[in-house]
Amino acid sequence: MYQDMLIDLKKKGYADNTLDGIHTTGRMIFKKAMELELIKSNPTEYTKVPKQKKTIEDIENAKNFWKKRNWLDF
Repeated sequence: MYQDMLIDLKKKGYADNTLDGIHTTGRMIFKKAMELELIKSNPTEYTKVPKQKKTIEDIENAKNFWKKRNWLDF
C-alpha cells in the first residue's frame, strides 16, 4: 500500500524532491512505530521512490535553455 501511494503521488505530478521528503518522513514515522512496538514490520523497508526517467531530448532541451538565456538582461 505504501509503495502504491508513492506511485500514485508521482502520477499526480509531485516533484522528485517532494516525494523524497514524503518518503523520508514516512520512514521515520514507521521506524518510531517499530521502536514503540506498535507494528511488527516496517512497510517502507523495500519501497523505492519512483523517479522520472529523462530522455535525451529532455536533457538537450535543458542544455539549450541555459545556452539561449541572455543573463545580461536581468
